[in-house]
Amino acid sequence: MKIRQILMAAVIVVAASSAAMAQTPAAPATPPPFEAQKAMIIKNLSDGIADAQKKLSCVKEASDAKAVQACFGVPAQAAPPAAAPATKK
Repeated sequence: MKIRQILMAAVIVVAASSAAMAQTPAAPATPPPFEAQKAMIIKNLSDGIADAQKKLSCVKEASDAKAVQACFGVPAQAAPPAAAPATKK
């Protein structure tokens, strides 16, 4: 179980740091000050961790596959339309 927790933490850190890197401008005119970069990284990491914890608790509470899919925003597939009842002539 401890290995799963370590792997989950690693995934969260990688995802959050990737998100932080994706949100930075490609070529800023002047580099932002260290404290501003640090604050942005901390915010992005915190947001990523909060999102992962929310999904984790949702999955723990899920009772079936559709509920797990809903935790990740996967739209539920619509049931096929019911066939019309046959009429006797």
